[in-house]
Amino acid sequence: MIRILILVILCLSQANSTGMPKGYYHITDIKKQKQVFFDILAPMIEKEKKQVLKDRKFVKDYFKSGLFGIKHDGIGLIKLMRIKQYYKVKNIYDIEEYLNRIDIIPTSIILAQAALESGWGKSRFVRKANNIFGQWTYSRKGLIPKNRDKDAKHRIKIFKSLSEAIKAYLRNINTHYAYEKLRIKRAALRDQVDKIDGLDLYMEYIYYSQIREEYTKRLKKMILQNDLLKYDN
Repeated sequence: MIRILILVILCLSQANSTGMPKGYYHITDIKKQKQVFFDILAPMIEKEKKQVLKDRKFVKDYFKSGLFGIKHDGIGLIKLMRIKQYYKVKNIYDIEEYLNRIDIIPTSIILAQAALESGWGKSRFVRKANNIFGQWTYSRKGLIPKNRDKDAKHRIKIFKSLSEAIKAYLRNINTHYAYEKLRIKRAALRDQVDKIDGLDLYMEYIYYSQIREEYTKRLKKMILQNDLLKYDN
């Protein structure tokens, strides 16, 4: 018991954005290991979400100031153009499109997906590529999945850090056409409730996996069994 406690303390003290601490893989108590997994990722997720909210605030302030407001100088416009490109906004002056795309995802969902997609951080993709969400790439740089179909061309994207993988994940959800319904529902909920949690949006992840409805069931189960809604408060 003392050895497990020491490993847990070491993991949390050594946790950083570059990858899972080596001590994490030596924790034998499954319950403890799961909690450490969440405790390592949650602060990284919150940090990346804050940047999204920062971009969202800039856009709201920019448009609130009016076309001839203080934000509409050269520097402000350059920043708006960068945000437009990053979030793949089509109309530079459509504030509704910006706000639909520049928003956060409940932490409970992100943690649940990280656990499902990475086998609790133990998959080859995490150990060798910091790819905790199973994100694909069609470039030549990436890991080739062992069970990839012969005709398939995708690879598993390599990230420099877990934080970089989380950032890419948020951008994917906020820009990819497969999650357009999720963004529409999220925007609608913004006007109806004070807080959006994982159970409000998990059904919109039906296209994240090839197993469709079964994936959303597993996502919900992961959220509830591990009490992940507490991270949405």
